[in-house]
Amino acid sequence: MAQPFDVYGAKSPNGTWSGMLGSMLSNETDISGPYFVTEDRSLAMEFTVPLAFSQLTLLSGLVSSNRDPFLILGVFSVTSLWFTVCCLVMMYTYQGAIISTFTVDKLKPKISTIEELIQNTGIGISTFRDSYPMAFFSKLVNTKYESLGFRIKQNLVAPSSKDTWVDAVEEGKVVFITETFYMKYLVGERFLKTGKCGIIATDVVFVPCCCFQKATKKFECL
Repeated sequence: MAQPFDVYGAKSPNGTWSGMLGSMLSNETDISGPYFVTEDRSLAMEFTVPLAFSQLTLLSGLVSSNRDPFLILGVFSVTSLWFTVCCLVMMYTYQGAIISTFTVDKLKPKISTIEELIQNTGIGISTFRDSYPMAFFSKLVNTKYESLGFRIKQNLVAPSSKDTWVDAVEEGKVVFITETFYMKYLVGERFLKTGKCGIIATDVVFVPCCCFQKATKKFECL
């Protein structure tokens, strides 16, 4: 069953479920998926053996990783008079550094680790509303990651609005966090649609999650 309106299911304050989970619990469907398992979902449904394992991924814009072209001049100082004896060696060293630095314009992620994300408070953090990453980061209170949960809640989006938030990621205003499989699909889809790709998906060793192909609800024996 394809999820209606891109909603997998969220638990409301009164204990009921929406989306695909809600349709299963109300006996409208018998099998659906894929899902990420959370504590609340596991209490409501019975999941199959996982077919794959995934992890969270950062989606950020790209910046140039070229070094300062004047970095080689840092060796010149009053105390380095020995350099005059080694001028020939230094000439070839300088030539090699210039060639290796400017032959190819290398690109690197603007944000590549959770620690960089914590330190860079000027960039927004986003994820899907009622998603596994949102539930995970909202529980990290009284830890050094607590600020990430507050920043994420200010930029929650729906899957159907991806054209808007992907533009913000490419401009370097926002870093998006979700699972690896969907993130790599999104990068490829972006390239097919625009013919260019100014974003990159970077895996982070922070929290693993399981991706399930389908789930079945519990049937009570009469």
